[in-house]
Amino acid sequence: MPNDTNSENLMIIHDKATADKYYAEFLRIRGSYGRGTASIDKITVPAATAQTVKVTLRAPSTYPITKVKVMAPPKWPDPTAANVTAVKSDGTLLSGNLSFSGNYLYLNNAGLSGNQSVTFTLTNWMAPTIVGDYTWYVETITSSATDPNDYLPVNLQAATLVVQ
Repeated sequence: MPNDTNSENLMIIHDKATADKYYAEFLRIRGSYGRGTASIDKITVPAATAQTVKVTLRAPSTYPITKVKVMAPPKWPDPTAANVTAVKSDGTLLSGNLSFSGNYLYLNNAGLSGNQSVTFTLTNWMAPTIVGDYTWYVETITSSATDPNDYLPVNLQAATLVVQ
């Protein structure tokens, strides 16, 4: 039986530098056509210290984003323990659209499209006393999502924060 519906290719690259270039290009393209890209502004923080942490989500050029969910690492305090703001790249303050549940921060009615971004700033937030790597996750709902509870993961970049 002929296979005439798919045309996947497999390329095996044995050189790490070349593979890294292909992977970087894949992430760049995925960020443009995927569900967005997320980043965090810090790499390391001292344990048990008050911190300001900024998590940014950039919307893709193809899918408008209506809702965003930021999941703080479980050992970090509930985000309501910090002063939290959300600001769109055009300067629009979205903090009035924030809600919280445990270590989840929700942004409803985000209104992101065409490579716009939103930055969540958590000020005076205590870093955990336990040292280690803590991974943050960001998920989105696009305006075309059929189930309003079906969050779609974004391309996470630099989302691990090390507490020392």
